[in-house]
Order: sequence, then structure tokens, then C-alpha cells
Amino acid sequence: MSIEQPVHLGQPTTMVLTEAGSSYFVRRNQRLQRFRLISGREEFGMQLRDYRPNMLETLISRGLVRTLQYPVADAVAERHDVVAFVSGVASGFLSFHVAGAGREMLESSEVFRRWRRSHPRSQIGSPETAAAIARVLHGRRREAENLRGLMATRVRSILRTRAGLVVDRERVDPALAGVVAQIPSEAWFFLVANPTGSAERALFDSLAAMVADAVPRTELGDYLALVWVELITHLQQRECADPPSQVHLLSLFEGLDDSAATPRGGGRHRLHMMAATGDAPLDLLRADLDHISDATRSGTRTFDQFYQSVDAGSTQLGLYYLGFLEDACRRLNVGFRAWVQGQEDGGRLNLVVSL
Repeated sequence: MSIEQPVHLGQPTTMVLTEAGSSYFVRRNQRLQRFRLISGREEFGMQLRDYRPNMLETLISRGLVRTLQYPVADAVAERHDVVAFVSGVASGFLSFHVAGAGREMLESSEVFRRWRRSHPRSQIGSPETAAAIARVLHGRRREAENLRGLMATRVRSILRTRAGLVVDRERVDPALAGVVAQIPSEAWFFLVANPTGSAERALFDSLAAMVADAVPRTELGDYLALVWVELITHLQQRECADPPSQVHLLSLFEGLDDSAATPRGGGRHRLHMMAATGDAPLDLLRADLDHISDATRSGTRTFDQFYQSVDAGSTQLGLYYLGFLEDACRRLNVGFRAWVQGQEDGGRLNLVVSL
């Protein structure tokens, strides 16, 4: 699914940044907006009006975004933009997870431990080391590209051996290239330096297995986008308003800070998406995930109950896609929760995906 077309909004998307994100934009002389959370902690962000969803994907993949609040005035008229936005959010979330998993594999490898013993004063993430690694990879870019090609071939082989999974190159290769691109440059630096070493081969094999796990997960973004289009449409229809009442789609990321504790409910990284109407959006934007989790433990309903509360003749594509999403998450070992916080006017719809 292409997410290259720009999103044009009547109201801007609000983006709250992580500490790393605030530093990133301050260094570029970008003026930031201040948000005081319910806990009293202050965070910073900005508002975006015309942008490409792949720009959001890049910021999320680099761990720079904590919260996004996206206004939807009419889900039917804005279907393309909602799909593009949700797909970009999901892709950025998965990319961040893959980059983190790749870095953990690198830092736990014998290759890295050997390098640390030889260079005790060097910091792998420092600007000086990063610049040196970039120069080496630029000078040996042909060897690096060959290794990436070998990685893709190995991943396709792994996918072919898995039961019930047929590799369609036209469909798989773009997703495969996107996942491979998230492998830290430091890993390629070590692999290029000694591609035939036993420790390097072990690192290569571990990374290939991780990429093979991630490639099928890229389809979750399409399911997630279809689910949200239908759910928001249904929520607006419940409001019986003309024009329909505005719905705010909130995306909250947990575990994107290096200092963040393991999220409650399983998974090191969590994407919590919530659609809300009424006065809720402002409070939600000022909340954090712990506060929201505590607030939504009571008064919840299933999505079946949510749909049954409207005319029986109304479409239920949201439930249909939700079932596919739940089955896909179970098959791909992705954590998944879905619930409605019950209110007569529709309340808040919640989906949580954890990796």
C-alpha cells in the first residue's frame, strides 16, 4: 500500500515528542509547543497540517514521537487519508521495533564483545564512531550491498521453509527491503569487515531470522488501517449528527525511550490506538499510557456489543477486519487487545498491539 500521497487536513495533527524528538527539533531551531501531562510532567510537540505519512513513519521509526492525535471529520470522505495515516503509524512502529531488536542482537553478539575488548574507550553510538563507520561503509558499499542481497536471499529461504507460507516476490520483496534497511549500520560494518568469520556468520544468521519474523508482520498495518476506517465510520454514524461529529484518533507509543520500563501487559513496545469523541481528546492528549490503562480497566465492552447497539442492518466490516487482524496477530506472535470503554455516545474504542 502506497503512503506517498500527502495528507491535507482541515485541522492539524498534533504530535507530542519523546525527549530524543524534542532534542532533534530544537537542534534544528524548530519552535515547539508545551504540553503539561495529567501527572504534572511537561512534554513538547508541534502541529502538522500538510505532510506525507512516510515522514511520520520515519520520525516514529527513530523513536522521536510519543503521541499523535489525528482529527477525522468524516471517515467516509477521508478514507484514503485515514488509511495512509494508520499505515504510516504502523510501519514506523514496526520499523522502530526491528531496529531495536537488531541493535540488541548486535550488542549481545561475540562480534560486538570482541570489538569492545579491543576498543574499550570507544562508544558505538557516539557521533565520532558513527562517522567513522559511515566512511568505511561508503568505501566498501559494493560489499555491503552484496551482503544485503545475501540477507534477502537467506530470508526468502527461511520464509519458504515455514509451513503454509508461499513467497510472492512481488509482494514480499518491498517489505523485505524495508525491514533490512532497519538493521543498524554498525552490524553491516562488522559483517563487511570479516564476512567469513564464525562470529560474523552467527550474527548474520540471527539477523536473518529476525528479519524473517518481521516481514510477515508488515501486513498488520493494512489490516489495522481497514479496521480503523470502518470503526470510525461506525462511531460517527452512531452520533446521528449531520455533519458527523469529529473523531480524534490517538496513537500512543510505549517503549520508544531507551529508559522506558517494559510496558505492562506484555511486549517491549506497544502501540495503543484509540478513537474518541466529545470532550475526551484533550484529556487523552495530556495523559500517558499508564493513566489511560488505569482509566479504561472498568466499564469496558466488546466490539460485538458495540456493533449490536446500533441497527441490525448496519454494516459490520469493522468486526470482519478485526477478526482478520486478531487472527494475524495470533499467527505472528503479536500481542493484541481490543475493547470499548462504554458510553452512550460511543465512548472510546481501543486497540493495543505489542511486540
